[in-house]
Amino acid sequence: MAAALPAAGEDLGRPGQHTWMHALVRWLFITVSLAFLAAVLLAPLATVFAMALAKGLAPYLGSFTDPDTLAALRLPLT
Repeated sequence: MAAALPAAGEDLGRPGQHTWMHALVRWLFITVSLAFLAAVLLAPLATVFAMALAKGLAPYLGSFTDPDTLAALRLPLT
């Protein structure tokens, strides 16, 4: 029973502080959260560009010559 007790000057630290599983779980959570963030941000963005460019690049770029579009682009700059 006495052999199971720590010595008087021994530093125990936190339990599980230096395990490889702790680092693995941390990196797993970081990877999953970044993948979720990328999916949430990039999927709608890809859909917007796919719909905008559905008829080709010429109609998309031609929409910037519309007076209403130019007025909407100037609005936040004033």
